[in-house]
This record gives sequence, structure tokens and C-alpha cells, in this order.
Amino acid sequence: MLVYISILAVMTVIIITVTLSQSQAYADFKVTRNVYTSASASLERMVREIRAADSIIIGSSSLDSHPGILTLQKTGTSGTETVQFYLESNTLKVQENSSPEGALTRKEVSVTNLVFRQVIAMSSEGVHIEMTLSSIQGNSSKTEQFSTFVIMRNSY
Repeated sequence: MLVYISILAVMTVIIITVTLSQSQAYADFKVTRNVYTSASASLERMVREIRAADSIIIGSSSLDSHPGILTLQKTGTSGTETVQFYLESNTLKVQENSSPEGALTRKEVSVTNLVFRQVIAMSSEGVHIEMTLSSIQGNSSKTEQFSTFVIMRNSY
């Protein structure tokens, strides 16, 4: 009888250990998914808007420092339009023609670094984006750096 109780106790400990490790693995997965989903969505939108832009509005942009602000001017169907990317409470946001459109990153993700750099070459102009995203959920955390370079459409 004592042998059966010992076997049952060992099996119970093994089951609990496996369950706890699976819970931790799922939490790690969720944190990683949040960071990469936010990076993908926000970088895709910024790249699309920069490619469509005619120029950077230097006066209302904050370049080469954190928190960066990037204001673009583009020609749209209704004339000249502006698009601005900025941080508010560690969340990357976008506004078009002074109307806020909302967040580009998930609420579980913080933007801990956002730097826009204007790059001017002989016959083209572009923007280099540096962004660091982090997410913490319970005992799981993830911080990742992202970087990309985009050439503006009318600059080459």
C-alpha cells in the first residue's frame, strides 16, 4: 500500500511540474508574439507612409533622438496631406492631417526607444528607423530591437 501511495505522489509531482512548465512556455510565447506583432504592424505602416511621402517636415519632426517624431508630407487625392508618427505613454501612435488615428503597437508592448534619422544621399532621401519594443507579462519578458531604412518615392 505504501508503494502505491509513493508512486501516486511521484506521478502527481511530475504532472504538476509539466503543467507549470507548459504555463511558463505559453506566457513566453505570448510575450514574444506581442512584441513581434507590434513590430510588424508598426514598421509596415511606417514603411508604407515613408515610401508614399514627398518630404519630411523638419520643423515638426524630432530627428536623431528619442522619443522621435516623424512628420511626413505627401500628395494625396485631396491635395497635400500630413502623417505624423510619435510616442505617447510608450505607445507608438499615428495621426493624419492632425487627426489621431490610434496606436500602432499593442497595449501590452512598450516602445522604449524610437529614433528617426533623415538620410540624404546624392540623388535620394530616406529615413532610417530604430525602434526597441519590450513586453512584460508575469515572469516573462521580451525586449527586441528593430531597424529599417526606407527611401522616399520622389527622391530618386
